[in-house]
Amino acid sequence: MHKPSRNHPVPVVVYGTLRTGGSLKSYYFPGLQGEPVAIVDHDLKHSPAIPFPFLVPAEKYTAVGEVYWVTDPQVLARVRAMEENAGYRTDWVTVRSDLHEVEYQALAFIWQGSTAHGVRLYSVPGGDWVHFAHREGVAL
Repeated sequence: MHKPSRNHPVPVVVYGTLRTGGSLKSYYFPGLQGEPVAIVDHDLKHSPAIPFPFLVPAEKYTAVGEVYWVTDPQVLARVRAMEENAGYRTDWVTVRSDLHEVEYQALAFIWQGSTAHGVRLYSVPGGDWVHFAHREGVAL
């Protein structure tokens, strides 16, 4: 795992409550500006009983995300601890930036399986949690 620094920022892709406008963004990524990206070969899942999404590996699917370039090792450690304590696995995924017309690897928090906390997961229409949450009235 790379250790972030000012000279070597680590890209971290988020897709739910850590995105801009999400309830956890300002706590975990204060002052950071995100870049919109597509998360390649991953599907975004949800359950009506759970107020946050789950990123799962799935070929030929694309999820909407946002990349933060993290330079502070403590910021990365805090967000990893929160996500891993909730059951997510931290791993590298491919993201595509239409803004810069490039694909690259970013750290992501990935869920394994088709259920979470005992309930079945369903695909988020369009793979965009923020859009879905606004439409469905789910708090971000």
